[in-house]
Amino acid sequence: ASLGARFAFAMKGTRAEDGMKGTRATRVVLFLLFVLLCCTKAASGFKENEFKTCAKSSFCQRLRSVPPEHKYVIESLEADDSGAVRGKVSVVDEDAEDETLHKDIDFALLAYESGVLRLKVSQPGRFEVPEVLLDDLKQVPLTSQSKASAQEIFQFQNSLVVVTLSPMKVEVYGDKSKITTPTVVFNENSLFNF
Repeated sequence: ASLGARFAFAMKGTRAEDGMKGTRATRVVLFLLFVLLCCTKAASGFKENEFKTCAKSSFCQRLRSVPPEHKYVIESLEADDSGAVRGKVSVVDEDAEDETLHKDIDFALLAYESGVLRLKVSQPGRFEVPEVLLDDLKQVPLTSQSKASAQEIFQFQNSLVVVTLSPMKVEVYGDKSKITTPTVVFNENSLFNF
């Protein structure tokens, strides 16, 4: 008799647990439906006109309309009294027999003690944000190592800087004894646009 009572009690316990599992499953399904409903409301609350698209941005439209035949060429490079290297950049249209489109872009390379190299491309008359560098950076001179018609190589501390003139490209080698792979390359694929 005791074995039968134990068996019946065990069966009742199992049925009660099954009932609770059914209730839990129902709760989980209802919760998932609630989350899905909330997501649907959030998606319908999206306001497309509040987000900036390329059609609304003059910067994006201007860059999309530039044909790939344009290239940036460094016309001249000269070191100044502070040790910085400065020059002028022209935008040249290759298809129009090297017609120059712009000549008023300034180019500057400045080296600092901590191994920092700053490349600055600017245009006279454009606003420049003041105090963009840390106060404790001390400028060091860039010295010319070699000069050819197509490129010029500069050195500062233990680094080399290779400036290709046409099209404009700057390669920085952090360790001048290892010049197989540059540490940083600016305008490697001639995609720079100013």
